[in-house]
Amino acid sequence: MSRAKIRIRTSSFVYLPGMYPRGPLTMKFLALMGPEANKHRMKLFKTFYNRCYRNGGEAYAEERTLEVLCVIACLTEEEAKCLMRWT
Repeated sequence: MSRAKIRIRTSSFVYLPGMYPRGPLTMKFLALMGPEANKHRMKLFKTFYNRCYRNGGEAYAEERTLEVLCVIACLTEEEAKCLMRWT
């Protein structure tokens, strides 16, 4: 299992009042989820975002990052790798 660190910048997100974080990364998640989007996946996404926010605007995700992205957004491994390159 890879222990490579992937940097996630909260500048990729913009909060709108009463809504999920919005921004390029959020939009990519939502576009890839399509009709599969549900509250459970968005809760995981928000948890991931909040962890980044608490760490001063960026976070380093280790180990199961690919699997986590695949679960959150129903991504294929290739799509997850592509998304990680965006961040």
